[in-house]
Amino acid sequence: MQRHRHWAPLVGALLGVTPGCAGALLVMPLYARGVVPFGAVVAALVATMGDSSWVLIAFDPKLALAMRSDSDANSHNGGDRGAPSCCSPHPATVRASGVRGSSGVGLAAPLSPTVAPTMPTTAAAVGLAPTAFWSLATLGLFISIPVVFQVGDLTVLAAALGGLDPYLLVGNLGTLVAVVVFFQSRARFADDSLDSVAPAQTSMSAVLRNGAKETSFVITWVALTYVVY
Repeated sequence: MQRHRHWAPLVGALLGVTPGCAGALLVMPLYARGVVPFGAVVAALVATMGDSSWVLIAFDPKLALAMRSDSDANSHNGGDRGAPSCCSPHPATVRASGVRGSSGVGLAAPLSPTVAPTMPTTAAAVGLAPTAFWSLATLGLFISIPVVFQVGDLTVLAAALGGLDPYLLVGNLGTLVAVVVFFQSRARFADDSLDSVAPAQTSMSAVLRNGAKETSFVITWVALTYVVY
């Protein structure tokens, strides 16, 4: 999106149209740091439905797909044509970077070529708990899609597991592993910036390890909130 800013509204729309609010939450910090233009923010916020997307999918998957497709197209048009291109979030930071766009609007410094996942990924490099986290997350993805879209019956799989519901089993195990990762990372939450990322931390192993920490932070607090509620 830094190199091809005219595609930023489309990427923002695709992030926003995903179920839940994670897509919009990804775009906002990027805009605050001057990485993406204001059009990407407009597209993401117009496209998002938040957690109500899951309710709509559970009610009528085909209707949800049609509505989300229409929302994505409208949000892309709104972000591409309706958003002003002059909105810069932090002029002081932009001036310090010395980077300017073709329209004269200050932009954030581009990503360093060294910031790329190039090093090999191994379970030992990622860590035991983060590896278990991503394994359960991948398994949960394949189990949950047929359940959410009402196209599969898990009773056959449950019978093979001795009556255990695989949906609840993987969900509970994943939550427990997320709590382990949460405490292993000392329950820390710190804002990351491109400048603070060292080249040694840009391997795919580090991306998976840090991604598990940040995702587990959210999962743990959401789970705790639901239990308290």
